[in-house]
Amino acid sequence: MKLERLDEILARFRTLTICVFGDFSLDRYLDLECAEAAPDNVADGPTYQVSQARSEPGGGGKLVANLCALGVGAVRVTSCIGVDGEGFELAHTLARIGAETSALLESSQMHTPTRFHVFFRPPDGPPKMLHRLEMRNRSPLAAETEQELLRELRAALADAGAVLVVDEAPVANCGIVTDRIRRELCDLAAAHPEVIFFGHSALRTTAFQNMVTMPSLKTAAEALNLSPEDAVKPTEVAQRLYQHMTAPVYLFLGTQGTVLADDGGARQLPSYPGEAQGEVTFAYDAAVAILLAALSAGAAPDEAGLMANLAFSVAIEEVGVLTPPTPRQLRKRLEAHLGAK
Repeated sequence: MKLERLDEILARFRTLTICVFGDFSLDRYLDLECAEAAPDNVADGPTYQVSQARSEPGGGGKLVANLCALGVGAVRVTSCIGVDGEGFELAHTLARIGAETSALLESSQMHTPTRFHVFFRPPDGPPKMLHRLEMRNRSPLAAETEQELLRELRAALADAGAVLVVDEAPVANCGIVTDRIRRELCDLAAAHPEVIFFGHSALRTTAFQNMVTMPSLKTAAEALNLSPEDAVKPTEVAQRLYQHMTAPVYLFLGTQGTVLADDGGARQLPSYPGEAQGEVTFAYDAAVAILLAALSAGAAPDEAGLMANLAFSVAIEEVGVLTPPTPRQLRKRLEAHLGAK
């Protein structure tokens, strides 16, 4: 990809409207100072002092953060949270990064999914993850909430160029993307070919018919009931999944690039050099976000895949505070890549 073409596609991002629909959560990060630990007269163990606490949008919120960092004109959240402190904090964090939250509904029949990431700071050395606590819904989503969410989604299709569907709830029908909503989404994707629908789910990849997907090789193989002993090449895995999904499939291979399967067959899209130091999940979210934005901006399928690889190569180098890649960083990385040839 040439710099001029990258600039052209990135410039179109500011004109886009993208709806992110589905499962959102609040990520709470707590840093414990072991140097300030004191005996506890109640609990059997020391009491640790929380030296720092911060909140970030999780689940679909991570993808929203990436889209906002890319300069997408309007990123609209369509989901439902509980009438609780965690929901208030989640709405605040989404608004803080620039998302539109007018379609973020509230329901007293659910609570806001929350993840607590507890880090332990030793006297010398980097912080270490101590625990991760998770609070999620274990009751089915109310029928009236389903109806209201679908109404908001149909309204969003009036001017949204793309819909990113995030399905992360481990228990079926206890998240935002229930069986009923998923069927409606697949039908809407077929009825609105002018809108790009993207299905983002590691648990139910093959359930998102008519939607672009970007699963990992492991997720795709599991969805197709393939075992490591089958020794199926990534290009063949992508092609099989494409035939099942009837929509373009981007098979995510991390530092090895991406395989794209569509009407033109399956082919490998090259990666960009990047020293892997950060979290793969964080870098994967960056790749998904720019892939969708690029497709929505009119990029060819191969171009969008290359931009996803470019974003991954930038994000995988992030250590510590995870900041989504910006257009400036993407341009700088491509410029360095082209100059090294």
